Amino acid sequence: MYKKGFIDSRTLMFSIAAYYVGTSLLSAFSTAVLGHEAWLAAAFAIFINLFHVWLYILLIKNFPGKNIIEISIEVFGNFIGRIFGALYFVLFFSYGFLNINVLSGFITENVLPETPPAAILTLFIAICCYAAKKGPEVLLKYAEVFFMVSLGAILFNSILLLKDVKLTNFLPMFSYPVKEYVKAAHTQGVIPSSGTFLLLMYLPNVKDGKNIKKALVKGTIIGWIIMVFIMLRDVAILGAAMKVFGNPTFETIKMINVAKFFTRMEILYAVILIMMFFFQISTIMYCNSVAIAEVFTLKSYEMLTCPLGVLILCFSLISFESSAQHAIWGENYAAMFSTFFDTVLPVITIAAIFIKNFAKKRSALPRS
Repeated sequence: MYKKGFIDSRTLMFSIAAYYVGTSLLSAFSTAVLGHEAWLAAAFAIFINLFHVWLYILLIKNFPGKNIIEISIEVFGNFIGRIFGALYFVLFFSYGFLNINVLSGFITENVLPETPPAAILTLFIAICCYAAKKGPEVLLKYAEVFFMVSLGAILFNSILLLKDVKLTNFLPMFSYPVKEYVKAAHTQGVIPSSGTFLLLMYLPNVKDGKNIKKALVKGTIIGWIIMVFIMLRDVAILGAAMKVFGNPTFETIKMINVAKFFTRMEILYAVILIMMFFFQISTIMYCNSVAIAEVFTLKSYEMLTCPLGVLILCFSLISFESSAQHAIWGENYAAMFSTFFDTVLPVITIAAIFIKNFAKKRSALPRS
């Protein structure tokens, strides 16, 4: 257990909501499938989101103050439990280099096209490493600030876009086969839920543990509401064009032009997006480091952050050649990848917990 600083359940709640917002600002997984009808999938995704929260509550209720890897070791024993821990590291590491790859694509295509990605990402990773080494108390200290700033920017931009809203952009509806809605809802539900699962690594640092369940539920619902709001706004502005854009929200923001004074608001969007990526990737790097330290029973995780940062950077530079290639992978494989790690493995762990508890109760019964 690596308790470097403490956070309260309110910070955990805003961290979950902030992770949802960060994912919503850039994710186009469901729009690639349904276009302007993607908001329907996002609306139904809450059931998947809350199912995951229910799973995680079942997972942690018998192990207060322990993270997901510590729980796995408690349930399965040292050998199998550490194999589960290694699998979770694979998940966290993948989130790291995939997120960096997305950020790299956004910056090189929209912000600094002439600057080599490696130069920008090296500086960014170095800052994230520093934040991750400082631990949860520092890392999540500004989660609420990040969330509030992002929410303020989203609402401000939405007000400026009111004059461009066209309700006819929501039509036609239900024009795709049912399986497409199911696929999109699954993707839109699973990907943001990965942030909630990731933040289970911070549970040993939550000082008011009795409020963790409420924090998980509230953070998820707040994040989901904002995710759906962003998608509804983008549909109202872009309509059917949603399907052709790799980043619909960025294209929506670019359309802001009020009295030739409020223009180029995509710069504000870029700043907010980079800020949210800083929060997400720093969190991922902390979880990566703690996961490895837990698996190999190391005394400290801090020494691992920089080497892992270098590995994440290298993988991000070679993983996908373009944002389009990444989007194709996301549309076809991201949901299945996340489902295995943050749904199937927790279900197996919960089943093992129930079997062990049942066997313990049976053995405690008096024999006739």
